[in-house]
Amino acid sequence: MKWMLLGIILFFLPQLLEGLEMPFRQRPADAGIPGEWLTTLALSARQAGMGNVSTGLDDSASSVSNPAELGNIPTGEIQFLVLPLFSGARSQSVSVAYPRSRKEAWGISVSQLESGQVEQTNELGQNVGSFEEKNIALTASYSRGLFRQVGSGISIKVLRQSMAGHSTVGLGGDIGLNLRPLGDSLTVGMAFQNILPPKLKLKNETETIPPTLRGGISWKNRTHRIPFQVVLDGLWLIPSSNRKTVRWATGTELLFFKKSLWPFILRFGVNQREYTFGFGLTKGPFRLDYATSFHELEILHFFGFSLRYGRLSPFSENKIKKEWEKLSDKEIQLNRKEHEINQRSKVEKERKKEYGERKTEDTRMKLNLAHQNYINKKYKEATDILKGIASFIKDDEEAQALVMMSWAHIFLQEGMYIQAKEHLIEVVERNPDHEEAILLYNKLLDILEIEAAEEEGK
Repeated sequence: MKWMLLGIILFFLPQLLEGLEMPFRQRPADAGIPGEWLTTLALSARQAGMGNVSTGLDDSASSVSNPAELGNIPTGEIQFLVLPLFSGARSQSVSVAYPRSRKEAWGISVSQLESGQVEQTNELGQNVGSFEEKNIALTASYSRGLFRQVGSGISIKVLRQSMAGHSTVGLGGDIGLNLRPLGDSLTVGMAFQNILPPKLKLKNETETIPPTLRGGISWKNRTHRIPFQVVLDGLWLIPSSNRKTVRWATGTELLFFKKSLWPFILRFGVNQREYTFGFGLTKGPFRLDYATSFHELEILHFFGFSLRYGRLSPFSENKIKKEWEKLSDKEIQLNRKEHEINQRSKVEKERKKEYGERKTEDTRMKLNLAHQNYINKKYKEATDILKGIASFIKDDEEAQALVMMSWAHIFLQEGMYIQAKEHLIEVVERNPDHEEAILLYNKLLDILEIEAAEEEGK
């Protein structure tokens, strides 16, 4: 329910801002360049929400701006975009990325711009019907890793334009480069679009799509409590008239509720002509995207859908390989620690065993000495020795009998017959065959009877 409410609020936010007469950015007077729609219109709702950045962005649609980006997409990916425009015009695109191997990736993108029906007039200004302009761009891209953190790419594009019964086709080519000097956190993308410039001739005049230099920087922070990505993008159009045009864009992407069932992505952007805003909802390999741009004529709405699938890209395989290497290193370290612990435990056991053996031998010697003192009627000395080894002889029946017998003799010498009797009884209970204890016990009974008789005589 909360996600539905949040989606409704975000969807109607652009209309609210329009009602508040939000000021639009002043647009530069640099339009009218052939094929300008190829650089002006975003090919994914993600790009649109981030200000139409693309050169350093890692998705399948960005491969049109920089083919080297194909190697940085985590898996295979399909993206769709639908963009309703002014006065019935519309744009739609589909982009596919397919990592073929550890070093190679392929991509294809098809985009279309339709003007909608426009009134057609003759030389006298009379209405003679209507016509529609259609532009289609088919781009096939290939990316290959050159070095560990360097990737390259090349694209071949076919452009088709049709209008009022006339049509034309042009062929062009792009090249791109991608650098990751700090691994996954920092990406630097560079591209030279239309290095082979397409030429379109509808009727009499030939239009040449101008070469374009592009550059972009992307910085990610995945360890932050709210992971984010910031992208800067710039392009330099070089028309044949030598009227150079520089354009820029910047955007950011924030990931909320990363560990929930529906991670939420929020996007903001700005470029030389407009502010943009967007969001996305992710569920497993699926992602729904929405973006809006605040244009002078009206607010534009971008609707996108993407699906990630199949084979991992070369960069992702390298990344996973590194993670496995880290895990392997950790496993080796843990095995070493476990081995060290086992060795220490083994040494400790041997030390305890040796200590126990020494203690056993020492106990045996002291026990023999106590027994010798007992034989020599040195009962007090015997008990003193036996006290020192009491914890080692608590389970030794003979040693315990020696303790009891020693104390029995001490009590007899001191005339404490009752205490002596108790110790002798305990010895006999432990060992009914203990002859000395039985003999001494009988003598003690005789003594006690004599004492009792004397008491009666008195």
